[in-house]
Amino acid sequence: MTKIFRKSYPRQSRFKEALFFLLFLILMVPISPIFFIWLAGVQAEKIAEWYSSIVWGPFNKLHNKLNPY
Repeated sequence: MTKIFRKSYPRQSRFKEALFFLLFLILMVPISPIFFIWLAGVQAEKIAEWYSSIVWGPFNKLHNKLNPY
């Protein structure tokens, strides 16, 4: 390529370039949806355990009374 088509841009500091590159990588990786999905799973597990204890509690009591072993 000849020098006519090259434009000389002033170079920023390498620290700024590295900072913007790291920021770009961090923003491109969707970490927050993964965190929200994990948090929703924890809450759903608590609700499922609570529901299971309500629904199956009386049945388990009756079963243990009729068949203790």
